[in-house]
Amino acid sequence: MKLAHLILAHSEPKQLELLITKLTYPDATVYIHLDKKTSVEPFAYLMDFENVFFIEDRVKVYWGSYNIVEATLNGFKQILSSGHKYDYINLLSGQDYPLKSQQYIHSFLSQNPGKAFMNYRLFNPDWMEALPRIQSYHFNNLQIPGRYTFQRIINILFPQRELPNKLIPVGRSQWFTISSDCVDHILKYWDSNAGLRRFIKLTWAPDEFIFQTILFNSEYKNRLVNGDFIDVIRVNDRYSFVVLGDVMGKKWMAWFFTFGFLSYIRSALRFAAFDEEYSTATILQKVNSIIFYDEVLKDILLSLSLLLIDSETNKIVYSGAGDLPLLHYKAQTDSVIHIASSGLLLGLFEQGNYTQQELFLDKGDQLFIFTDGMIDFANEAGKKSDYNLFTQLVQPYLTTQNAFSKMKEGLFTKGLNKQIDDQTIINIYKN
Repeated sequence: MKLAHLILAHSEPKQLELLITKLTYPDATVYIHLDKKTSVEPFAYLMDFENVFFIEDRVKVYWGSYNIVEATLNGFKQILSSGHKYDYINLLSGQDYPLKSQQYIHSFLSQNPGKAFMNYRLFNPDWMEALPRIQSYHFNNLQIPGRYTFQRIINILFPQRELPNKLIPVGRSQWFTISSDCVDHILKYWDSNAGLRRFIKLTWAPDEFIFQTILFNSEYKNRLVNGDFIDVIRVNDRYSFVVLGDVMGKKWMAWFFTFGFLSYIRSALRFAAFDEEYSTATILQKVNSIIFYDEVLKDILLSLSLLLIDSETNKIVYSGAGDLPLLHYKAQTDSVIHIASSGLLLGLFEQGNYTQQELFLDKGDQLFIFTDGMIDFANEAGKKSDYNLFTQLVQPYLTTQNAFSKMKEGLFTKGLNKQIDDQTIINIYKN
């Protein structure tokens, strides 16, 4: 797995050197865009570092302006035209510093190919304060006297603006890690849409939404990873764990904290397997205790569904932490029942009151585990969560062949008026 780091830097060469050193890894390359307002001379010695390259097409960068997007695009273009094939491109600033080892980061990305780890929220209804960024004219990118007076006059005289091509605006954080094919799509879409280029030049802080918006409105939408995560851990020939989590606290870039949560959960499951401790309730309590006392993670809550599948007995043991009730479709009676857990969100209190339930699937039965993005709906009237409506949308697919494939085709495109959050669903089927 080859990774290209694109660093947007403007100061502190020694600090940048520390970051480069920390990012050094056999399959990693560092590209640096240095603000054109900054002299290259103090940074020149970094060019001698192995696998470190400076972006040749530099631009002057001003806070909140379009030129930050331009600097990022120039970096993307040089990386993709370098002759090296990268699996992922990681965008970060010169003030960032990794908390995880490079081995961990590369291993994680290798296990999750083709994704786009980007923090985003819908402008409407989840990030309403961002709407003026696109609805009004912004001339902060024009370095001319009187530009803000001119800006006020224009916004009085002209109507509100709308994104071209009926794009649904999403965004939040400028920094992200996305696969190279996602970057390639962004560049191709950008180059082929002159109207969008003109529009974005007169917006505020477009670096925090334009890249997410392009992917969200494309066939790459389902690649976006925001706060949900899935993991399947095969312990041995008999036991396998299935994990579905949803990190809450999107203003803190939920996808980033996913890494920390996954580390704790995987470690707890491995130790449980080593000790032959297969109580899902006990495992959840151990994870909860660790998170509760973690100074970084304790303010970021997590809902979790944990299932242990026993292939010898066909038994499924289930525990939940603040998760949604599972849907159990019984083929024999053609009915759907809800299976609710009683555990609290991970990290909320020291004791999470976790219990476990034993489930058995008969031939043709199905079990659905999903996050709240599946039951969140939005239309002109606003946003709402409707578990029962989601159940009704699922039921017509349950008695058909290849039910889950048909569900993915129909439910994600027709069932929801507008996507509000990550939509993640797991289907377990008994042959």
